[in-house]
Amino acid sequence: MNTMLWSGVIGFTIAISLNTITLAAFDSSTAEFFSPNWWSAWFPAYAVWIVLAITGLGLKLSR
Repeated sequence: MNTMLWSGVIGFTIAISLNTITLAAFDSSTAEFFSPNWWSAWFPAYAVWIVLAITGLGLKLSR
């Protein structure tokens, strides 16, 4: 289950990178961290990757 942990970490890193690039390059209102539009556009991606990483970490530590 080490794959699940690494998938979560890599996915979370990509989501943060895309959010930061979108904020810097396109100045999108949905890319502003913790703005009302950010919650609907970016929070689901962060939540999915964090849950995947925590699940992978839990499975790794339970062995």
